[in-house]
Formats: sequence, structure tokens, C-alpha cells
Amino acid sequence: MEQLEEIILLSEFHVNRDKKEQTLQVTELDGKFHEILYQASNSRILKHVLSDFHKYVRLARKASVTNHERAEKSIEEHKKSYKQFEIKMLTKLNYGRTPI
Repeated sequence: MEQLEEIILLSEFHVNRDKKEQTLQVTELDGKFHEILYQASNSRILKHVLSDFHKYVRLARKASVTNHERAEKSIEEHKKSYKQFEIKMLTKLNYGRTPI
């Protein structure tokens, strides 16, 4: 959880930097964000499928975050994903199960 939060904070910092540096850093952080989610799923099948898909879309993502507005939107999407992940993890810890 801490790693995801750190990635979001770093992404917000880098999105306002020099365009070339911003693209490189935000793309790298985006990949790390997704990789952590794959690892957290504890599903080898899901991890394999999503990792392959992530490699496929990496080029499109790199092109996407060169647009400042899209990079900011990507960070907002990560925040929402993080919040949902956090809610599910807390629910699991508190009740021993995930809500439907």
C-alpha cells in the first residue's frame, strides 16, 4: 500500500517537470504502479495475462503521458484505483472477506 501511495506522490511531482523528464518518469512510475497491483493480486494467471497486456500497451502509454492533461488524468485514475484497493484490503482485514 505504501508503495502505491509513494508512486502516486512521485507521479504528481514529476508531471509538472520538464516535458522530456516528465514523460520518462511518469511512464516508469505508471508501469511500477501496475506491476505492484499484479503482484498484490496473488494470482499467477492474472499476473501473467496482465503483465503481457501491460507490455503491449507500454508504447501507447508512453505516447499518452506526453500529453500533460492525459498524464494528470492517469494520476487521478491511479488515485481512484489505490482508494478502491485500500478499501478492499481494509475490509478484508476487518471482516476476513471482500464485499461483493
